[in-house]
Amino acid sequence: MNGFRVLLALVAVFATVACCVALFRGYTHHRVRILMWGAMFFAFLTLNNVALFIEVVAVPNVDLRPARVVFTGLGTACLIGGFVWDLLKQQPDRLTQPRA
Repeated sequence: MNGFRVLLALVAVFATVACCVALFRGYTHHRVRILMWGAMFFAFLTLNNVALFIEVVAVPNVDLRPARVVFTGLGTACLIGGFVWDLLKQQPDRLTQPRA
């Protein structure tokens, strides 16, 4: 069962790295900012999965959950913050105009 946990953690790391690389490559080719925000999210998710792998394989008696929660929170903040940033950049008077 421990071998399955190691394999699962490795697959998670490689999957998030692949998503991150694909999104960054898409951003460099097309310059669509949502790809950059998604790539940053997956970069933090990769750090989360690396911490999980270290927790499962290297030091199983150490709890790295707080670090993993921080990585996930930072990634989510980048993604949502990027969406809001781009929305406000496209429509700068959106917050200043009263609703009808």
